[in-house]
Amino acid sequence: MMPWLESTLKSLLLSFTLACTFCTNAADVPGKASHTKESIIVAADKDYSPYSFIAEDGRSQGYDVELIYALGERMQKNIDLRLMTWNDALKALDEGKIDALTGMTYSEKRLSKIDFSTPLTNDAYVAFGDSRKDIKIENLFGRKLCTIENDAIKEAFIIPYNLEKNTSFFPTYSECFKSVAAGINDFAIAPT
Repeated sequence: MMPWLESTLKSLLLSFTLACTFCTNAADVPGKASHTKESIIVAADKDYSPYSFIAEDGRSQGYDVELIYALGERMQKNIDLRLMTWNDALKALDEGKIDALTGMTYSEKRLSKIDFSTPLTNDAYVAFGDSRKDIKIENLFGRKLCTIENDAIKEAFIIPYNLEKNTSFFPTYSECFKSVAAGINDFAIAPT
């Protein structure tokens, strides 16, 4: 096992009762997701490289993918990992069809419905676009922006900076970045 992964696992196992670096539905709904001692159903965004993504060979890969399988091994639990669109993952969590979800940003709004683990990363938001364009925050006003829909980026960045009117929302980051490459949007706003 890689040394950084081993030290990360040790610190995580000390701080989590569920031993999951992700979030879970706060309401334990009977008859929904499997809550057996043998397996944990985990969803991840299929288009969130380098954290979770589907590789060219069709296998699930990424930091969160490696981490959840390593945690499952340490916990002696079977991990049923399901990569899907972010919107489908949020819906599955809300409906109790999964036990945990990777890669969700903490927000006060989400806290009423979701239990969060200690965060492993603290991502800043970055504007990706044509390098010939000035990418200062004040120059995003009036530009065509895009980001992923149903993510905390909206309440953490888009709304506070009054960028809603000029922001398009996409189901995946790939679609958002493709719109920038095609000239439909000027910048994609995404976590680093």
